[in-house]
Amino acid sequence: MKTFHRLLFAAVLFFAGISTSGGEDAVTIRLSENVLRAPAYLRITVLVEKNKDNRRLRVEADSPEYYRSSETALEGLSAPRAHDVVFRSLPEGQYQIRAFVEGMDGPRARAERTAIVVGAGDKDLAPPPPPPRPPRR
Repeated sequence: MKTFHRLLFAAVLFFAGISTSGGEDAVTIRLSENVLRAPAYLRITVLVEKNKDNRRLRVEADSPEYYRSSETALEGLSAPRAHDVVFRSLPEGQYQIRAFVEGMDGPRARAERTAIVVGAGDKDLAPPPPPPRPPRR
């Protein structure tokens, strides 16, 4: 089983920089981390190219056993370029993180990334915890 997890981890690192998008990079996804420890806190930054037709942004975290989404209204050219979405307490699993931009005539662009949330037993795959902070004086 550990061999499978190591191969999966290597595949994620290989594909971590690849995101698919439509509309000539009209939408881009940045993840706080690609591999996280459960229960995971995942921060997703979505960059949306300004366009007068942009009306809605939908962000999804989808795994075979868990799904979460968030929607934000976009107001065309006056909408900000960067949008932050936080999904808290994601359970263990491999997630497809997707962002969809919709316009008045339907879908305009999409992007996709992969994130993996490992369980407590997969300590060799999860990033190490941050170092302790020095005491305040």
